[in-house]
Amino acid sequence: MHKNNRTKLSLVFATMLLFSVSFALVAEDNLSLTRGIPPGGAYESTYQIEYRGNLATGFSIEIDKRQYLITARHVIDGFQAGDNLNIRINQEWYTVDAKPIFLSNQQIDIAALALKEAYFQPAQIQPNAGLYLGQEAYFLGFPYGLASDFTLKRKIDGASFPLRIPTTYPFIKRSIVSSLGGENQVFYLDGHNNPGFSGGPIIVGDLSKKAGKEEIGVAGVVSAYKSQLLEVIDSVSQSNVSTQQKEQIVTRYVAENAGIIVAYRMQPMIDAIRANPIGPLLK
Repeated sequence: MHKNNRTKLSLVFATMLLFSVSFALVAEDNLSLTRGIPPGGAYESTYQIEYRGNLATGFSIEIDKRQYLITARHVIDGFQAGDNLNIRINQEWYTVDAKPIFLSNQQIDIAALALKEAYFQPAQIQPNAGLYLGQEAYFLGFPYGLASDFTLKRKIDGASFPLRIPTTYPFIKRSIVSSLGGENQVFYLDGHNNPGFSGGPIIVGDLSKKAGKEEIGVAGVVSAYKSQLLEVIDSVSQSNVSTQQKEQIVTRYVAENAGIIVAYRMQPMIDAIRANPIGPLLK
């Protein structure tokens, strides 16, 4: 990234880190996934990204004390070392340098990016949560380029006025795990995905770590949604046409969202990262 932007971006994340503790306390009693996602985890680690004119979503994780940005493979298809990625933080766009990590199996729609420095605040969330059929799952992202932009205020000791921080947060949508899938680590959600969510994290309550205690984790990455063809009727009046003409008229279709979200598990990406640990060390 450009030198002047690097310094500015580091200061931005330092400010966010100071603020995140107090922001999390506001939602301290909102910890259960049945009621919502607490800040301080995936919500504050999900970012709007842009590559070659395509807007999408990415999120940061830590693997073996190194930091990576995860997104869908199709979002950064063709990305090479030295290419620039644009990322939106606190209502401003920054250009960053990154190196990609792609899976050898191109059917798995996940990729990772290693930035030059660990710019992101540590993500307080486990990177590979277990999945259970029928469980509730949230997915985060920026549909149609939309974001939750607002200004947070925090009182700083010794200051006569509160600190105002412009913020950019993702949308949150809810689904259930409909199928644990099959080949290539795919699984499916029952929910309504939109363009812009690609690359976003799928968040679940993982009961596998501690018996009876819910831990929030990333179960996978949003890839796409299934479409179905909907037959539509031409605007020409049907009353004065022959049967043959009617059949010719009713031959137009539009693709609509079928409500089935395609997603991929995190484990193959984690294995690839550990085989090629090029991410920046956490500070």
